[in-house]
Amino acid sequence: MGDHRRAAWALAALLLGLCVFDLTAQVPGPRHALVIGNAEYTGMPRLRNPANDARAVGDVLGVLGFAVTPLYNGTRKQMNQAIMAFREALAADRASEGFFYFAGHGVQAKGVNYLVPVGSDIRSEADLDDEAVSLQRVLGNIEEAHNRVNVVVIDACRDNPLPAASRSAARGLAVVASAPPESVVLFSTAQNQTAADGDGANSPFALALVKYLSEPGDISRTVKLVTAEVKRATGSAQTPFQYTSLDFDYNLNRSAVAGAATPLPATVAAPSADPSATKAAVKAPKLGDSFAGGLVFFLDGKGGGLVAAPADQGTGLWSDGNYIQTGATATGVGTGKPNTAAIVSKQDAADNAASICDNLVLGGFDDWFLPSKDELDLMYRNLKKQRHGGFAPEWYWSSSEDDNYFSAWMQRFDDGRQSNDYAKDNYFRVRAVRAF
Repeated sequence: MGDHRRAAWALAALLLGLCVFDLTAQVPGPRHALVIGNAEYTGMPRLRNPANDARAVGDVLGVLGFAVTPLYNGTRKQMNQAIMAFREALAADRASEGFFYFAGHGVQAKGVNYLVPVGSDIRSEADLDDEAVSLQRVLGNIEEAHNRVNVVVIDACRDNPLPAASRSAARGLAVVASAPPESVVLFSTAQNQTAADGDGANSPFALALVKYLSEPGDISRTVKLVTAEVKRATGSAQTPFQYTSLDFDYNLNRSAVAGAATPLPATVAAPSADPSATKAAVKAPKLGDSFAGGLVFFLDGKGGGLVAAPADQGTGLWSDGNYIQTGATATGVGTGKPNTAAIVSKQDAADNAASICDNLVLGGFDDWFLPSKDELDLMYRNLKKQRHGGFAPEWYWSSSEDDNYFSAWMQRFDDGRQSNDYAKDNYFRVRAVRAF
């Protein structure tokens, strides 16, 4: 009898140990992201959008739970220091997940890809080893971390910045010779092709990436959605390319994987049976924080507020005809959502600003709307003026119709002026918001 009991206890202990091991293995590790946007080049063409692109991508990654380290207009020394710090952060926990993003000039010479820092003095391809940062150096540092999984995104094929006399410097970048185990390397365009910098505040690739990074499902689905969006936006002139060594499903949106109806930001605890306990577990956001799917630009003092999408939703017109009356004339805070509903009920063309916001699904949320006149002004003051959100220095539509019905209120995001001087059938920029 004693032998049977000892055997039973041994079996129970073994099963308990297996259960504990399995649970431990499934605990998600920390997430680290390094996003670099280089635009202010000297001695080669300056670029308009990389810093905006890096900010927009970093904002989305912050919502997804990554600890984001941004570097804008980094020198070679700053880039190398940031890359080494990134490696060390990943190496500190084998379960960690990494995301590296670079936007700026890139070039290949003799089959080697280089990311070009700001302040580099590159007069010929012979200078690249000393003045630029090779992509293989980035990948090698990541591989040395021996962490669980990494995503590397390169939007650095915008033009060949080297003098025409550089004979072996090819157009665009080359396919990577090798990549770290358990990784995805995504280029904004195919081998030996250049990528568009974009006419607005972001490149077509960055806009697509920001739109779909938080989509639920395996990252392969995200890549397919981004690829289709870029091809559509560029008339198939640009096709992203990926290299992957993953042999398992990897989901950037952990909340969607867990089956939550809507993803919880990293600062929000899991729901509790005790409402007061849940409320106490919520870390109050601050203006400019990544929270609830976007960037906080208004707090009501009662635990609620408004967030803006991390990047523009493109451009749209206010209505199909200048004299369509929607009744959406309210201008105050809290009126953007009913305004949007009123506009959509009257006319719902896909390229109307209100419809663009109403149809948006971003970060797992589908309750986005076009901000009212006063909400738009708060977004300008609390985000744009604080250098958050990557806004373009252009006109943005509000959802507030002018009393004469011929126009609607809009705002410039360079000097902050508001106006109702333009007809509703003009195409201006659109940034969706939502309440939390």
